[in-house]
Amino acid sequence: MGIKNIHLFLITVAIVLSLVFGLWALNHDFQWLGYGSLASAIGLFFYGLQFIKKVKGM
Repeated sequence: MGIKNIHLFLITVAIVLSLVFGLWALNHDFQWLGYGSLASAIGLFFYGLQFIKKVKGM
């Protein structure tokens, strides 16, 4: 497994963990943690898209 694939895997894991934690936090009355975590998941998603574009260009 190359370094690019490992990077994509870790980005995917980070997105999933951020989503799960964000939903958990919203369900347990930790709104600011939940919204922050969901915002970071969205940011990671767009970072992943940019990374994929950069890798395909190489």
